[in-house]
Amino acid sequence: MSTPPGPGQQDHGAGSAFPEAPASAQNHYRLLGVPYTASRAEISRAYREAVKRIHPDAKRPEQRAAAEELTKRLNVAWTTLSDPERRRQYDATIRADLVQDQIMGRYVGGFYPAGGGVADPLAQDLKRDQTPGERRERQEADRTAFVTLVSAFAAFALIVIVMLLLWSSLSALLRAAT
Repeated sequence: MSTPPGPGQQDHGAGSAFPEAPASAQNHYRLLGVPYTASRAEISRAYREAVKRIHPDAKRPEQRAAAEELTKRLNVAWTTLSDPERRRQYDATIRADLVQDQIMGRYVGGFYPAGGGVADPLAQDLKRDQTPGERRERQEADRTAFVTLVSAFAAFALIVIVMLLLWSSLSALLRAAT
């Protein structure tokens, strides 16, 4: 199991001093490097440490703009998570997004690239690699679901065809009788 990296500890790619994430993809807990169950004191401590670590005045001139942007994001994260009402609303938003991502990921493939992104940010630290047996079980469950779906469609199509044949036969008999 891995713990989420704190600010400044993340791998941001070559040439990038700090993360460049759109506001919609931003996760305040991950940004501060605290668990979702963190207390207000833990959030404040993580915020202070992160701001000290990335403070723009302590950076080289070419890194200051990125440090200022990250500081703004840290301020938003701390403001949101330190206020109980805002945190409750933010957590509700995360849960709504989580449910939507899980539904989309399960039924239409989701919006994540293959092998990238975790649909459940609340359980990211609990994820582990699947064993070969678990992968086989998952593939078998997927095959079973596909066969069930195709069978249900075939049964429905058969019922519709039978109904059309019966209707056609009955209408021919009624026409012959009159």
